[in-house]
Amino acid sequence: MTEATFEKFFDDAAVFPPGLAPLERAVDEHIRRAADPVASRFVGPLVLPVGQVEKAIELAGSSAIDINVVGPAEQIDDLKKIMSANTTDSRVVGAEFKLGSLEAPEALKAVADFASENSSIEVYLELPYEQVTDENLDFLAQHGINLKFRTGGVTADLFPSDTELVDVIDKALRHELAFKFTAGLHRAMRYTDEETGFDHFGFANIGAAIDTLQRGGSRDDALAALNSTDSDAVSEKITAGDTEWREAFRSFGTCSVPEPTGTLRDLGLMRPETVERFEM
Repeated sequence: MTEATFEKFFDDAAVFPPGLAPLERAVDEHIRRAADPVASRFVGPLVLPVGQVEKAIELAGSSAIDINVVGPAEQIDDLKKIMSANTTDSRVVGAEFKLGSLEAPEALKAVADFASENSSIEVYLELPYEQVTDENLDFLAQHGINLKFRTGGVTADLFPSDTELVDVIDKALRHELAFKFTAGLHRAMRYTDEETGFDHFGFANIGAAIDTLQRGGSRDDALAALNSTDSDAVSEKITAGDTEWREAFRSFGTCSVPEPTGTLRDLGLMRPETVERFEM
C-alpha cells in the first residue's frame, strides 16, 4: 500500500456543489486539516471563487491558508486587486481560470499575461472540449499555463464522453502539459449514481488511463483502463513504483475530502486511520 501516491491530490473545494459548505465552516475545517500532520499531506489548497477570497482571508485571521482561486478570465483584474491588497500570511498559490464571457483568444492572452506577472502562482485554464485544440495547447505550453478540464457536474451535459476524456488526456500528454480535473470525481472507481443516473468517472481509472498512454499504449487501451471495473488491476497500475501519472494529473477538486479518500480505503490504498483524520 502506498499512500504517498495521493499526496496533495485532493483540492478542498468544500464551498462548491454538490457540497455547498458555508464559507465559515469551509475555512474552519480547512484550517484544522492543514494543521493536522497526516491530513495536510493529502489535502491541497482551499478552492474559492474570486468573490469569496477576501472574506475567507478575514475569517482565517492569524491562521494562514493557501488558496486556489477559481473564476472567469474577465475577473483577473479583480483577483490582482485582492492579491495586492492582502497583508496577511494567507496567500493565493493557484489560479484556475475559465473562458467566461471572453472569446478563447482574448481569454488565452489575459491568462498568459497574468501568468507572466505571477510566476510563483500555479496557473490553469479550463477549456471546454471543443477548445482543447493543438493550437491552444501549444499556447498554454509556451506560456507555462496548465490545463483544467471538466469531468462532471450537476447536469448530464457537463460530463464528457469516455472518448472525449481520453482524447483530452492524450493531447495534454503530447504537449507535456500538467492538468487537473473538476467536478464529478467522487470515487476511485467508475460508478453510476443511484439518484441521478449519471455515470461518473473514477479518479483511479483516470490515473490508469494516463499510465497506459505514458507507457505507449493506444487510446483504445486507455479507454479500456478508463472503463475498467477490475479494481485490483487499476490499483496495481496507479501504485506501481515507476508510475508517472501523478506528474501529469496534479489534483482534482472535491467538495468532501472523506468521500474519495474513503474509496481509497475500500481498495486498500489508504489506511483507515489516515481516512479518519479527514473527518470533521
